[in-house]
Amino acid sequence: MPQITYDQSLEDILAFNRFHYKNSPEMRKIYWKNMLVLPLLWLAGWIFLCLQDKDGFAHAASALFPLLTFSWAYPLFFAWSYPRNLEKLTRKFLQEGNNQGMVGPQTLSLDETGLKNDSTSSSIQTAWKGTNQIVVAPDKTFAAIYVSSTSGHLIPRRAFPDEAAFLAFVDEAKRLQAAAK
Repeated sequence: MPQITYDQSLEDILAFNRFHYKNSPEMRKIYWKNMLVLPLLWLAGWIFLCLQDKDGFAHAASALFPLLTFSWAYPLFFAWSYPRNLEKLTRKFLQEGNNQGMVGPQTLSLDETGLKNDSTSSSIQTAWKGTNQIVVAPDKTFAAIYVSSTSGHLIPRRAFPDEAAFLAFVDEAKRLQAAAK
């Protein structure tokens, strides 16, 4: 029965959230919608107002230059601020209520029936049929066994002596999951 013990940090949780927000199809739609809709509306308004100006397009264009500036500056600002705001929001969520056991010592065990995660405050048993996908972050700093569309058990790479041991653990989890489903 493969088992690992590690300290789960706030940075692990933040890394998982960054990964999830970047890779979730729904979050990508929300990101692009928020990034582009407002500037496109401003740009359309700018063009409309320029065409309506009786003193000519050039006069209107110079008078309404701030609207045009906003339409290209906003996406740059949004791309810069979005990940920072998500991180702040995640930190605030983790400060709400009792999140005891999320940060600190964790033991993750795998067997034919499922996985078990033990922390200082809880023990969670999940059957393989109750898991969704098992993913490895592109930089291989962690893997996650999703138990819903938004949450999962984190497996940090640093819990293993080397990358080969980490990937072997993940492959074993995938093999057990596939055998049970």
